[in-house]
Amino acid sequence: MLIIVINGVKMKWLFVARALALKITFSNYKKKNTGYLQK
Repeated sequence: MLIIVINGVKMKWLFVARALALKITFSNYKKKNTGYLQK
């Protein structure tokens, strides 16, 4: 039972970390390409 809980928490944190990384990457990408978008 405890192993399942630990695995679930681990999966959740991996998911959160991945989502944050994607968000940061996307915002950096948007900042970089803002000049192109505004033309």
